Amino acid sequence: MPSKADSSTSAGDAALARYLGELVEEHPDFELMTPVGLSICCFRYAPPALRGREQELDRLNERLMGAIQADGRAYCSNAVLGGRFCLRACIVNSAPRPSTSSCCSG
Repeated sequence: MPSKADSSTSAGDAALARYLGELVEEHPDFELMTPVGLSICCFRYAPPALRGREQELDRLNERLMGAIQADGRAYCSNAVLGGRFCLRACIVNSAPRPSTSSCCSG
């Protein structure tokens, strides 16, 4: 049975994932690919000029994922949803702050 600390950490992780989802929805260059569930947010970078060019967006997001991982400050994996490559953020940090999820803010 999880302790109170474990459940508050899980709730915090889920809240941060929802916050990231809100940031994604607010930014015109990003698309939320599926509703945020638990502590997972799946999204993609899709600037308006590239919308509808799905293979190009897939390749762009693959490169973006590699750059994020190489940078080392954050880690994201990927998912393929509806045949489209997207970035998958799973928040599992015990001490994150909302400012660390602000990758999509101007």
